[in-house]
Amino acid sequence: PPSAQPFIMPRKSSHGNPETVNGPKLVTQLTKQIQNLKKKIRKYEEKFEQEKKYRPSHSDKIGDPEVWRWMNDLTKARKQLKELKLKISEEENNTCHRHCNSLFPVTSRQDKENKHCEAAEPQQKTVEETVEIVMKTLKEKHETLGLPENIKVTKQERQLMKPLYDRYRAIKQLLSAASAIPTT
Repeated sequence: PPSAQPFIMPRKSSHGNPETVNGPKLVTQLTKQIQNLKKKIRKYEEKFEQEKKYRPSHSDKIGDPEVWRWMNDLTKARKQLKELKLKISEEENNTCHRHCNSLFPVTSRQDKENKHCEAAEPQQKTVEETVEIVMKTLKEKHETLGLPENIKVTKQERQLMKPLYDRYRAIKQLLSAASAIPTT
């Protein structure tokens, strides 16, 4: 049946990147496939529980070739969905960086000199000093652009920043996973 076949990513076309064109469509397809596979596995578990009077263990599920295939397809679909979301997030993040760089160009000579001095000093700053510097820079940018202290955020602005936050979460997750691995 078509629902049991593994999801195959379409080939890249010469007209553009399919992830950017069909990204949300592929995400919804993968999400729907994951939901269908989870539903099939859940039905199997309920049927198994009614027959045997206990919940199936992992080995019970793997023992049934059909359920084993569903579980493998579920794992593959989840992995594809995660990778696709990361790709979309990175692509949107790249466009956001270009947009943000055009909004906040470093034109002041003082900013350039500060960056040069910071590069020359190999000293490491404490977290508090870094936060203080960032807050000071933000305040200066707000003043130069004439922005108010509290800016109301629109849905469009949240969507613009979402890829950045997604990327941040992914990097943070990778770093926490890497730090959890013991080194010898």
